[in-house]
Amino acid sequence: MSFTPATKTSPFFTKHLDDMLAKGDAPLEIAFTAQFLSALVGFDFETLKQVSEKLTEEVNEFQEEIVRTKGKADMKMIEELSDVIFSWVNVCRHIGVKPEKLTLATVAKYNARCAYIEKRLQETNRVWQDLDQKGIIELWKEAKKLDIGKKEFEKFLA
Repeated sequence: MSFTPATKTSPFFTKHLDDMLAKGDAPLEIAFTAQFLSALVGFDFETLKQVSEKLTEEVNEFQEEIVRTKGKADMKMIEELSDVIFSWVNVCRHIGVKPEKLTLATVAKYNARCAYIEKRLQETNRVWQDLDQKGIIELWKEAKKLDIGKKEFEKFLA
């Protein structure tokens, strides 16, 4: 990435993010860049522990909104969820992984585990709808214990 340095009459922060928004860049990439730009100007956490604590704080605030609204989404709850996502992107930046790649890796792992469940269901002539939530979770835990999806996950991050 190349950036035009800030001047007293040309803020580099907002200009660069405005350009990315106008071009329709990927939202997670814009969030990652916002975090990167913040770090460039000294607005950043010093340790991964601090970044993780911020993520936990945002998750807690989101959970408070779930309680407040009795689980019915409203704008404040959605705003808190967006703070969770933004903080998660910052964790990604701090550990050196692009959030888009991590998301794809996670979906690949999820898909592999769902494929495992479908295979197990086919072995017994059943379909998803034949299981209740508990049955699905049991098969999910089985797939997780067998490390199903690990190679698919790692492939996306290689």
